[in-house]
Amino acid sequence: MKTLRMKACWQIAVLPVLLTGVVGCKPKAPLPSTEQPVEQVAVSQKPKITQAAIDKHSLAFSAILGDFNDAPRDQLSPGIGTTSSKKVLDESWGVTSKEEFLQLLEGMESGENGHRGSFALVFEELKKVPAEKLVDTIVAGTKNKDEIERRILVATYLHAPTPKNGHARFLAWDFGRYIMLCRWGAAAGYLTEVAAWDKIYRAARLLQANFRSWEDYSSEYLAGREYWSLNSTRRNGQEMRDIAQKLLSPGGYWTTIPWDEPLGEGPAP
Repeated sequence: MKTLRMKACWQIAVLPVLLTGVVGCKPKAPLPSTEQPVEQVAVSQKPKITQAAIDKHSLAFSAILGDFNDAPRDQLSPGIGTTSSKKVLDESWGVTSKEEFLQLLEGMESGENGHRGSFALVFEELKKVPAEKLVDTIVAGTKNKDEIERRILVATYLHAPTPKNGHARFLAWDFGRYIMLCRWGAAAGYLTEVAAWDKIYRAARLLQANFRSWEDYSSEYLAGREYWSLNSTRRNGQEMRDIAQKLLSPGGYWTTIPWDEPLGEGPAP
């Protein structure tokens, strides 16, 4: 069983080049209005979709990590039993009990255990720094090469377009893994199947609402993985990119799933 891994990125030697022109971050765009004229609400109808299609679509958000771990795409089971699922959660997440697993999910939902929270903290710090002092700020306070490279990665986003709906950066990475976690948790006996599906549906609706397409989602997921671990990226980042490309290519699994099909209603995680 493969454990979670990540894609390779920056070298300190190219730091000044990477940071050229970094001058700040564009303000987040306001959330689009969800209000509709009364007449439109009265006559509009949502396309019908089967529960099987909702299940398939919701699970598909875990396809990159699932394919990496040889998990089936179209069922809640990750393709391994209780003992193996517990081993994955222990070795990759440090989880050895139901209580720890539920705490992990709660932290993923809040951002405490995900990476969108830590990214935001560094981003806000660097956003306040004048461009001419950015290099010194990035390398100040640490001699850890991986940490410096991670901060360089954050700096490259200072002038990037704001994500759709102004969502937190790396939302795809956090909740794509969250869905796979629910699958492992159900197999390990830490979640009932009903509870696992409920959490998966909520996460799927959140991801669909905040990205434009499978391409958009995939790009943000892989970027989040890079931020998570530069060492893992160097080891198997290309394999992860190849998996995503296969899912997106003509006839690929994601091309069989319309991005905008309705996934039901309910609160986000």
